[in-house]
Amino acid sequence: MDRKSFCESYDVFGARLNGPTLLSVNNALVTGDGYTKAYNNPQQFGNGFGYSILLPNTGNLKVSASFTTTNGGTIYGSYQHAVSNTTELVSKQYSIGLGGYGNVFNFYGTARTIYDNATGVDIAV
Repeated sequence: MDRKSFCESYDVFGARLNGPTLLSVNNALVTGDGYTKAYNNPQQFGNGFGYSILLPNTGNLKVSASFTTTNGGTIYGSYQHAVSNTTELVSKQYSIGLGGYGNVFNFYGTARTIYDNATGVDIAV
């Protein structure tokens, strides 16, 4: 799949908390060659959050977001690439839960066939 196809769709990234409490989620930031965009619209759930982001067709891309939690448990992180064109609305068709894509995203509806089911990461806090 060529890079251009990603520019027509929304990737999704976020975290699931197992034990800790989510206290705050800061803006997501996408930067690249000559490009900067902040996103301030996370979908928040009792056990985590997710961002839908539209990536530009530029080099040296970085995507980041910070968040604050309490201690005592595990945090699972996931970044899911869109493998076909989609809208922001479809990209938000998920809940946060165990066993989802990257152990974070339980996609439903049209979104189930859009994302690549990349493995996630986790950290004890």
